[in-house]
Amino acid sequence: MEQLEEIPPPFLPAAHRILLVEDDPGVMQTLEYTLRSAGYEVRSTAHGRDIVALLTLFEPHLVVTDVIMPQIDTLDAIGTLRRDHPGIKIIAISGNPHLLTAARKSGADHVLAKPFGIHQLNLLVRTTLQ
Repeated sequence: MEQLEEIPPPFLPAAHRILLVEDDPGVMQTLEYTLRSAGYEVRSTAHGRDIVALLTLFEPHLVVTDVIMPQIDTLDAIGTLRRDHPGIKIIAISGNPHLLTAARKSGADHVLAKPFGIHQLNLLVRTTLQ
């Protein structure tokens, strides 16, 4: 008897696209899994310099970014993102409360202090995208 190839289910586009910017591989993997499990389409980068290209290619509804990233000034990037793409929502994450305050002043819609729980992240993402 011939074995049938498994046919993947049809692709159903996610309701919302999220760009994740995080340089810690473990944190990135956890956040990607969490957001995808919640039904979001997620693209991620560990390099802040890739944000502009991914914004153009992926057209996200939300950017979730670590505030401390190598190779870019993330606070400037948040301000530029807010100015050039006012419709995109931004959540900034950091373990430093002073940087979270600065991210909010730079244009982040919401901030999230590390460490945070998965449920806390899901609730904030859902609230931000509504």
